[in-house]
Amino acid sequence: MSIAKRLVLDLHKPIVLTFDAFGTLFTPQKPIERLYAETAGKHGLSGFTEEEIGTRFREGLLPVAYRVENKKHRNYGRKDGMEPSDWWANVIKSTFSPYTACNGMPKVFIADLWDLFRTGRGYRLYPDVLPFFNYLSRLRQQKEIARITTGVITNSDDRVPNIISSLGLYTRSKRYDRRRHHFANEDIDVDSDIDFITMSYDTGTQKPSRRIFKAAARLSGLGTLKETQCIHVGDGLVADYYGAVDAGWHGILLKRGGEEVPMDDLRLMTQEAMITGKGYIPTSTDVPCIRDLSELRELLSPSNMI
Repeated sequence: MSIAKRLVLDLHKPIVLTFDAFGTLFTPQKPIERLYAETAGKHGLSGFTEEEIGTRFREGLLPVAYRVENKKHRNYGRKDGMEPSDWWANVIKSTFSPYTACNGMPKVFIADLWDLFRTGRGYRLYPDVLPFFNYLSRLRQQKEIARITTGVITNSDDRVPNIISSLGLYTRSKRYDRRRHHFANEDIDVDSDIDFITMSYDTGTQKPSRRIFKAAARLSGLGTLKETQCIHVGDGLVADYYGAVDAGWHGILLKRGGEEVPMDDLRLMTQEAMITGKGYIPTSTDVPCIRDLSELRELLSPSNMI
């Protein structure tokens, strides 16, 4: 069944359409362990293989270096006055510590690795992203349907706006400000690809928490909009789909490879909902899935108006 038949939208009324960032709009140019290893090699670091770096990144970085640093300094160190670059520098040092015991860690290596992953040099857009946003731009200019406000909701530090912009999407500087509960600068620009970006770094809360979706709704500038006019698209079953649905939004799961919905994640979600007595308990057939962003065109097409 097409996504347009799974979701009911009133295209006569404004819509908020948001996307996850990493794994949904963009992905690394090469496997992360290869980029780490190549950059390290340029600075004279040796004694490791790409596979070893990959093992430390997947099995060591996240459970050990990443989690240890996150436990010390939550939310990329923002509460403690740290810059994300310093936070990630600690993670990089921990990742490469077995290979730098004798000669130390070149500071320029950390700077180069940080610079690689804070711009489009380290990432690429998925092939369907620009064509979809070009379509969306034409749709907005035709004004056959009500306003579509676009945004990004991401569990990330503050690199995301720069990454997206450097990859060729016109992104506005509209971000969430916890002190003011929202940050509304100038009006939404019809020519922008991304109207606002809601990052866990700014909100202090991560998907699938309802709070980050509420922050995004406020940031959209459409204060009276009903949740049923909000759509979130992402590749994470729990963070993106479940988080959106639990917040009252429409959730769409992006599975680019056409993979099945992961049953282990469904079981965990079901257990959590049963234990807490809260939340939505889905089945695999409940989850609206798309394989690329072009499938959203039918959902937003003027021919789909009620």
